[in-house]
Order: sequence, then C-alpha cells, then structure tokens
Amino acid sequence: MGEAVYMTGNTKKYDIPLSHLDHSYVKNCSDVKELEKIFKILKSGEEGYFPELEQLAENKLTELAPNSRSFTEESSSASTL
Repeated sequence: MGEAVYMTGNTKKYDIPLSHLDHSYVKNCSDVKELEKIFKILKSGEEGYFPELEQLAENKLTELAPNSRSFTEESSSASTL
C-alpha cells in the first residue's frame, strides 16, 4: 500500500487521457478546448464523481474563457428540465 495509483486509458466520449482528470493537470492546463472537454466529462459523471476537481476545472475555465460555450450548454440543458 501507499503506492501511487496511475490511471491509464482515455475517456470514452472525448478521448482525453484519464491522467488529465487530475488536480495538478487542471491547475496547469491552458488549453481551453481541453478544459471544456474535461469540465463536460466531470459534469456528466461518466468517469466518476469528483466535485472538487469539477469545481477546479470550472474555475480554471472561467479564468481562461469566461464566455465558454460549456457554461451556456450547461444552463440551457438545465432550463429544459
């Protein structure tokens, strides 16, 4: 025990390496398109439920692209419920 666990493989929908679903990766990522995909993956829950990482991705995306389509897609899908 005590060994680091490394995620291998890619996400199903966007083919993002699972290792990119990580706090340090998201903090340092400056690729808006990739952050949008990571945020969508985290919001969907298809790769698990990580509320702190989801919030970090949202904050980073807001910092880099405050008018990101990811935010408008999220609010439009919520309004259809």
